[in-house]
Amino acid sequence: MAQPAKRLKGIAVQKAIVIGSVATLLPKPDKQRTHAWTCYVRGQYHEDISYFIRKVVFVLHDSFDNPT
Repeated sequence: MAQPAKRLKGIAVQKAIVIGSVATLLPKPDKQRTHAWTCYVRGQYHEDISYFIRKVVFVLHDSFDNPT
């Protein structure tokens, strides 16, 4: 198993990423849910960025049940 890369202090790295979402109308919408949502973060050219980004947190409006 490969060792994780070590962090280098004082080094800045820039990487283009794409953040987006896709909404699909539910077949049987109800009063609270009308769409299924998929959110994503990916590399600009669909490359793997898991080595670069450890975690993504989406914060929704407070009216949602679990907004974070």
